[in-house]
Amino acid sequence: DLRAFVAKRYDRVLNQDTDKYVRLHQEDFCQALSVVPSKKYQFEDGGPGIGEIARLISKLPIIENREAVARAFFEGLVFNIYGRCPDAHAKNYSLILTNHEVNLTPLYDLTTGAPYGYTDKSAMSINGKYDFSTISKRDLLVEAKRLKIEDDWAGERISFIHDNILAAFEEAGDSALKDVPNRESVLS
Repeated sequence: DLRAFVAKRYDRVLNQDTDKYVRLHQEDFCQALSVVPSKKYQFEDGGPGIGEIARLISKLPIIENREAVARAFFEGLVFNIYGRCPDAHAKNYSLILTNHEVNLTPLYDLTTGAPYGYTDKSAMSINGKYDFSTISKRDLLVEAKRLKIEDDWAGERISFIHDNILAAFEEAGDSALKDVPNRESVLS
Protein backbone atom coordinates (compact mmCIF):
# COMPACT_ATOMS: atom_id res chain seq x y z
CA ASP A 1 0.00 0.00 0.00
CA LEU A 2 3.03 2.27 -0.01
CA ARG A 3 3.60 4.34 -3.14
CA ALA A 4 7.02 5.60 -4.07
CA PHE A 5 8.70 7.38 -6.94
CA VAL A 6 12.15 5.98 -7.69
CA ALA A 7 14.68 7.79 -9.83
CA LYS A 8 18.07 6.59 -10.98
CA ARG A 9 20.91 8.83 -9.76
CA TYR A 10 22.83 10.46 -12.59
CA ASP A 11 25.49 11.87 -10.27
CA ARG A 12 26.91 8.51 -9.16
CA VAL A 13 29.14 6.16 -11.17
CA LEU A 14 30.57 2.78 -10.36
CA ASN A 15 34.32 2.79 -9.87
CA GLN A 16 35.44 -0.41 -11.60
CA ASP A 17 38.58 -0.71 -9.45
CA THR A 18 36.87 -0.49 -6.05
CA ASP A 19 33.39 -1.72 -7.05
CA LYS A 20 31.98 1.26 -5.12
CA TYR A 21 29.87 4.13 -6.31
CA VAL A 22 31.50 7.53 -6.35
CA ARG A 23 29.80 10.90 -6.47
CA LEU A 24 30.33 13.16 -9.47
CA HIS A 25 30.79 16.86 -8.77
CA GLN A 26 27.85 19.02 -9.71
CA GLU A 27 26.88 22.60 -9.08
CA ASP A 28 23.54 24.24 -9.72
CA PHE A 29 23.64 27.64 -11.38
CA CYS A 30 23.26 29.49 -8.07
CA GLN A 31 26.33 27.70 -6.70
CA ALA A 32 28.30 28.21 -9.91
CA LEU A 33 27.45 31.92 -9.88
CA SER A 34 28.06 32.34 -6.10
CA VAL A 35 24.43 33.28 -5.48
CA VAL A 36 22.83 32.30 -2.18
CA PRO A 37 20.06 29.70 -2.56
CA SER A 38 17.44 32.07 -1.18
CA LYS A 39 17.86 34.15 -4.36
CA LYS A 40 17.13 31.31 -6.78
CA TYR A 41 14.10 32.91 -8.48
CA GLN A 42 14.83 35.83 -10.77
CA PHE A 43 11.17 36.86 -10.70
CA GLU A 44 10.66 36.88 -6.92
CA ASP A 45 14.17 37.16 -5.46
CA GLY A 46 16.29 38.97 -8.04
CA GLY A 47 18.24 35.77 -8.67
CA PRO A 48 20.20 34.78 -11.75
CA GLY A 49 18.63 35.11 -15.14
CA ILE A 50 19.57 33.92 -18.57
CA GLY A 51 22.12 36.72 -19.05
CA GLU A 52 24.17 35.64 -16.04
CA ILE A 53 23.84 31.98 -17.00
CA ALA A 54 24.90 32.74 -20.59
CA ARG A 55 28.00 34.58 -19.34
CA LEU A 56 28.90 31.60 -17.13
CA ILE A 57 28.43 29.15 -20.00
CA SER A 58 30.58 31.33 -22.29
CA LYS A 59 33.48 30.95 -19.82
CA LEU A 60 33.54 27.15 -19.86
CA PRO A 61 37.06 26.15 -20.92
CA ILE A 62 36.15 23.73 -23.73
CA ILE A 63 34.30 25.22 -26.71
CA GLU A 64 32.36 22.01 -27.40
CA ASN A 65 31.14 22.00 -23.76
CA ARG A 66 30.00 25.63 -24.11
CA GLU A 67 27.95 24.80 -27.18
CA ALA A 68 26.47 21.59 -25.74
CA VAL A 69 25.60 23.19 -22.38
CA ALA A 70 24.06 26.25 -24.04
CA ARG A 71 21.91 24.09 -26.32
CA ALA A 72 20.81 21.73 -23.53
CA PHE A 73 19.98 24.67 -21.26
CA PHE A 74 18.02 26.34 -24.06
CA GLU A 75 16.00 23.18 -24.76
CA GLY A 76 15.24 22.90 -21.04
CA LEU A 77 14.24 26.54 -20.94
CA VAL A 78 11.87 26.14 -23.90
CA PHE A 79 10.37 23.00 -22.34
CA ASN A 80 9.80 24.84 -19.08
CA ILE A 81 8.12 27.76 -20.84
CA TYR A 82 5.80 25.64 -23.01
CA GLY A 83 5.23 23.20 -20.14
CA ARG A 84 4.23 26.09 -17.89
CA CYS A 85 6.75 25.01 -15.28
CA PRO A 86 6.96 27.86 -12.78
CA ASP A 87 9.79 26.30 -10.72
CA ALA A 88 12.52 26.47 -13.39
CA HIS A 89 14.84 28.67 -11.33
CA ALA A 90 18.64 28.78 -11.19
CA LYS A 91 18.89 25.93 -8.65
CA ASN A 92 16.96 23.59 -10.93
CA TYR A 93 19.60 23.63 -13.65
CA SER A 94 23.00 22.14 -12.81
CA LEU A 95 26.40 21.51 -14.30
CA ILE A 96 28.19 18.21 -13.78
CA LEU A 97 31.97 18.13 -13.87
CA THR A 98 33.81 14.95 -14.85
CA ASN A 99 37.54 15.11 -15.46
CA HIS A 100 37.88 18.20 -17.67
CA GLU A 101 34.38 18.02 -19.14
CA VAL A 102 31.44 20.21 -18.10
CA ASN A 103 27.91 19.24 -19.10
CA LEU A 104 24.40 20.19 -18.13
CA THR A 105 22.88 17.54 -15.89
CA PRO A 106 19.69 15.84 -16.95
CA LEU A 107 16.80 18.15 -16.17
CA TYR A 108 15.11 17.61 -12.83
CA ASP A 109 12.23 19.04 -10.81
CA LEU A 110 10.23 19.51 -14.00
CA THR A 111 6.78 20.16 -12.71
CA THR A 112 4.07 21.79 -14.71
CA GLY A 113 1.79 24.07 -12.77
CA ALA A 114 -1.05 23.64 -15.26
CA PRO A 115 -3.13 21.07 -13.34
CA TYR A 116 -2.84 23.19 -10.19
CA GLY A 117 -3.58 26.61 -11.63
CA TYR A 118 0.03 27.83 -11.26
CA THR A 119 0.60 28.71 -14.87
CA ASP A 120 1.09 32.42 -14.92
CA LYS A 121 4.77 33.22 -14.25
CA SER A 122 8.15 31.96 -15.36
CA ALA A 123 10.91 31.82 -12.73
CA MET A 124 13.25 33.54 -15.23
CA SER A 125 12.67 36.45 -17.54
CA ILE A 126 12.34 35.64 -21.21
CA ASN A 127 13.27 38.80 -23.10
CA GLY A 128 11.97 40.88 -20.17
CA LYS A 129 8.73 38.91 -19.80
CA TYR A 130 7.60 36.61 -17.01
CA ASP A 131 3.98 35.90 -17.96
CA PHE A 132 3.86 32.58 -19.81
CA SER A 133 0.96 33.80 -21.93
CA THR A 134 2.98 36.72 -23.32
CA ILE A 135 6.22 34.87 -24.14
CA SER A 136 6.57 34.35 -27.88
CA LYS A 137 8.86 32.39 -30.17
CA ARG A 138 10.56 35.70 -30.97
CA ASP A 139 11.27 36.21 -27.24
CA LEU A 140 12.82 32.75 -27.03
CA LEU A 141 14.97 33.50 -30.10
CA VAL A 142 16.28 36.62 -28.33
CA GLU A 143 17.39 34.40 -25.45
CA ALA A 144 18.98 31.96 -27.91
CA LYS A 145 21.13 34.81 -29.22
CA ARG A 146 22.15 35.64 -25.65
CA LEU A 147 23.28 32.01 -25.32
CA LYS A 148 25.15 32.26 -28.66
CA ILE A 149 22.89 29.70 -30.33
CA GLU A 150 22.18 29.88 -34.07
CA ASP A 151 18.70 31.09 -35.08
CA ASP A 152 17.97 28.14 -37.37
CA TRP A 153 18.75 25.52 -34.73
CA ALA A 154 16.93 27.45 -32.00
CA GLY A 155 13.88 28.00 -34.21
CA GLU A 156 13.69 24.31 -35.08
CA ARG A 157 13.94 23.27 -31.40
CA ILE A 158 11.32 25.82 -30.33
CA SER A 159 8.91 24.54 -32.97
CA PHE A 160 9.60 20.89 -32.17
CA ILE A 161 9.08 21.32 -28.42
CA HIS A 162 6.00 23.49 -28.91
CA ASP A 163 4.44 21.01 -31.33
CA ASN A 164 5.20 17.90 -29.25
CA ILE A 165 4.97 18.88 -25.59
CA LEU A 166 1.32 17.94 -25.07
CA ALA A 167 1.85 14.52 -26.62
CA ALA A 168 4.96 14.06 -24.46
CA PHE A 169 3.01 14.83 -21.28
CA GLU A 170 0.28 12.42 -22.38
CA GLU A 171 2.80 9.69 -23.18
CA ALA A 172 4.56 10.19 -19.82
CA GLY A 173 1.23 9.95 -17.99
CA ASP A 174 0.24 6.81 -19.86
CA SER A 175 3.65 5.27 -19.19
CA ALA A 176 3.44 6.03 -15.47
CA LEU A 177 -0.07 4.62 -15.20
CA LYS A 178 0.64 1.36 -17.02
CA ASP A 179 2.69 0.11 -14.07
CA VAL A 180 0.19 1.19 -11.42
CA PRO A 181 -1.80 -1.64 -9.85
CA ASN A 182 -5.51 -0.83 -9.60
CA ARG A 183 -5.12 1.67 -12.43
CA GLU A 184 -8.87 2.26 -12.61
CA SER A 185 -8.91 3.64 -9.04
CA VAL A 186 -6.22 6.18 -9.96
CA LEU A 187 -8.13 7.33 -13.04
CA SER A 188 -11.46 7.80 -11.27
